[in-house]
Amino acid sequence: MKKLLSIIICILLPYTSLAFSIIRDDETESILNTLSNPVFKVAGLDASAVSIFIVNDETPNAFVFGGQNIFITTGLIKFSNNPDTIVGVIAHETGHIVGGHLVYGAQEMRNLQKKMALSLLAAAIAGLATQSSDAAIGTISASQTSLMNSFMSFNRSQESAADNAAIKYMSKLGVDSSGIVSFLQKLNTDERTFYSDISPYNRTHPLSKERIDIIEQKMKQSKGQARSYITEEMRQKFARVYTKISAFTDNPNEVLAAYKNTNINSKYASSIAYYRLGNKALAISTLDEAMAQETSNPYFNELKGQILFESGDTVQAIKYYEIATKIKPNSDLLRTEYANVLISNNTNIQLSIKMLEMVIANDPSDIQAWNLLAKAYDLNKNKADSQIAIAYGAYLSGDEATAKKYVATIKQYRGMNQNQLTRFTQLKDLVATMRDEVDE
Repeated sequence: MKKLLSIIICILLPYTSLAFSIIRDDETESILNTLSNPVFKVAGLDASAVSIFIVNDETPNAFVFGGQNIFITTGLIKFSNNPDTIVGVIAHETGHIVGGHLVYGAQEMRNLQKKMALSLLAAAIAGLATQSSDAAIGTISASQTSLMNSFMSFNRSQESAADNAAIKYMSKLGVDSSGIVSFLQKLNTDERTFYSDISPYNRTHPLSKERIDIIEQKMKQSKGQARSYITEEMRQKFARVYTKISAFTDNPNEVLAAYKNTNINSKYASSIAYYRLGNKALAISTLDEAMAQETSNPYFNELKGQILFESGDTVQAIKYYEIATKIKPNSDLLRTEYANVLISNNTNIQLSIKMLEMVIANDPSDIQAWNLLAKAYDLNKNKADSQIAIAYGAYLSGDEATAKKYVATIKQYRGMNQNQLTRFTQLKDLVATMRDEVDE
């Protein structure tokens, strides 16, 4: 599923290259969830069933895929350090979810996935044959238009319904609409620049100018007088994440020029910029100044651990990852990072196994956790567990050949305990469906 998901995402974003990365960052995900959950609640959704993913792309954008998955670009996060903008966009995407605008039956979804995957494969072959990425992109452009239109089937009435829903949610929550209006004004400028030759009737979204006028009119009609749920603490945390994302994605020299102040956010950004420039000493000394002001910040400790680890000082890195996980003990991402450092140093493997088992208990589809577990089990001489973990990782990444190879090997093992047998039985049943999913 995750393999097909990544393929479809590449196709759905024609303004980028054919591949992009999903960013996992506990600090960013935490504040986005804090800001989003009230929107989901007022919309009647179970917040725990909605997932937010961060896409590493400079274009300000957001979209919904596969039911209750919202994707937000780093460009959108950096568009404004005002969280009202993000909340407004999330409210709009939530309107699409509630309106069922992207709901497909299981068979219909599989058929669409297969068509898109085959089309992408054809594009890749075209590019290889001519040794030109333009050929691949051209094939995508020619063959994917109808598929994208059928998948991103937002017509004008659906966009209007999502806007109306967003206005209702924002009104109930007391959220200022100026942020979402500013965002749409930005899109309107981009549309005039990049899409002036495209008829608005061939687009899946109505023109932003039209939407701005409607939203502004609807907001004037809205009588919601609720006090905004966005607290000053939330605003400060979002400003910190805005700084962090900018520091990690913008040119590091430009970051240093932009963050010359002595406040803690500037120190955070400067430390990241020095780290990206390879100046370990300045990165750590600048970060230490920030840590002196917030001694119990898990993310400052995480960053210091990352800098030390990636510069080869694994022993010291362990210390700071340990501190980070103690400050925020329920973070699966911090657990995974800590386990990775322990495994890399072949230290306290039992602890790494314990943490990774907790991660997959919370999210059985975490490929990174399964792959790290395979290494940890191997270091701990647990061959059956290691190969089961390898097979799970292969299954989740769509590698049918590897998954089935390891299942066949594991079948020959004798003396597996009950936990191993249970996990293997579940794995065997999942892997047995892989061919059917592709062939259907």
